[in-house]
Amino acid sequence: MSAMQKLHTFFSTTLFRWLLFIAAFVFISGTAGSWLISTKTLLFPFYFSIYGSAGKLLLFSILTFFLFTKQKVLTVDIAPFSKINALWAGFSALSLGIFFLLANQLLQFQTFSQAPLLALATHAALLASGGAAVLAVFGWAYLHTLSRKFLREALFSALLALTFYFLFSFVYQLWPYLSAIVLWAVSSMLRLTISNVLVVPPLTIQVPQFAVTIGEYCSGIESLFLITVLYIMIGILEWSRLKKIHFVFLYLPLICGQFFVNIIRVYVIIQSGILFSPEIAAKLFHTYLGIILFMGYFVLCLRLLRPLLFRKIPEKDSI
Repeated sequence: MSAMQKLHTFFSTTLFRWLLFIAAFVFISGTAGSWLISTKTLLFPFYFSIYGSAGKLLLFSILTFFLFTKQKVLTVDIAPFSKINALWAGFSALSLGIFFLLANQLLQFQTFSQAPLLALATHAALLASGGAAVLAVFGWAYLHTLSRKFLREALFSALLALTFYFLFSFVYQLWPYLSAIVLWAVSSMLRLTISNVLVVPPLTIQVPQFAVTIGEYCSGIESLFLITVLYIMIGILEWSRLKKIHFVFLYLPLICGQFFVNIIRVYVIIQSGILFSPEIAAKLFHTYLGIILFMGYFVLCLRLLRPLLFRKIPEKDSI
């Protein structure tokens, strides 16, 4: 099979649709979210702040959904792209444009109560853009098939994501200690190429172009908690074929690797601000880059560590 044939085959797979959905999700949320944050007025008074946590819960739910279904979801047939997919994509783009138009009108007000109908319409436009993007990528038929075959797994994944959201508050208090480590590591890396890097107590790195505070979501606490929950969940789901001793001893290098990935993420974001503009760095800090890197790291590690974690079973039953 030629390279072009392989590429065409990949674009026809269900996996490609899921990757396309994640890309569309990141684009819509990143575009709208970065702008909302830059206004400094719309995020909290008009309740747009809820979408940050909701987006992370959605991505976490997708990852757990694939674990529960053991990727059987990728074997479900999906219809080729058609005109209706293009229409939904156009409607998604139109809704996103309407969102920006309405949100700009909201800048004239200070609180939700001053313009409730306008605020609700703005929320509706943003949600419509996301919903239309889902239909543009997957189509009604595929979503209907998923709801029939994997409804229990989808509901359980959503429940686990909500549980994570509430349990996270208990481990959240550890973030200052992790932020201090990230601060030291990133500032040391920056000093290899920049002479005037200052650390302003308690948790701020200052370079000539701008300053960055290593706060809660830069600490890596969220991804460490996520990877722990998923690791334990895999152990429970695959207990019968799990190599228990390997499972216990591989946990530490797994989370250390995740913490290192977070340090690299923060370093790269700051370097992008130095090389290009502080605005780019600010936008990258407030995107889903962290959770996307986490998902990629976790899936890659699961693939690489599979021979060490699980006893051999027929390929059709493997994770």
